[in-house]
Amino acid sequence: MRYLILTILLYLAMPVYAQQTAAHKALPDTTKFNSVCRVDSNNAWAVGDSGKIYRQTPSGWTQITVEGIKDFKLNSVFVLKKRHEYVWAVGTDHNTGRNILLKTNCGSAEKPRWKLIADGSFADRLEFTSVKFDNPFTGYIYGLNGLLLQSQDGGETWMRVPGGRKP
Repeated sequence: MRYLILTILLYLAMPVYAQQTAAHKALPDTTKFNSVCRVDSNNAWAVGDSGKIYRQTPSGWTQITVEGIKDFKLNSVFVLKKRHEYVWAVGTDHNTGRNILLKTNCGSAEKPRWKLIADGSFADRLEFTSVKFDNPFTGYIYGLNGLLLQSQDGGETWMRVPGGRKP
């Protein structure tokens, strides 16, 4: 008799648990995502086409709106694991070939302020495909055809690395 009651209670508890886990906000399935950077089990960032940026917190996914980037395909996002407030994203406007770098040092805030750094100095217009930072100051942007750029000032200025290999 005990087993029968226990089985019935477990069976009745399953729908309650299923409803509880389905309450989290999920990512929209209409956006094409190009990069996800997971910070820990509760926090992550994702970027995609049409300038879409999403942040995951324990309460679910939230879209972050940044003015002036709706024509950009964001290719990569990077977050410093030990300093979650530092977030960078790179992308390319396929209409003009212009590359951008977005950065914030307040990624932990509810509404982070983003700085848009456009780079038109590289005449070959090689698409920025990836961004990585070793610390808040030293970072690298990788691009097509072996393009490698390095920054020593948190992404304000960039220099081409000859040979396309990280020093």
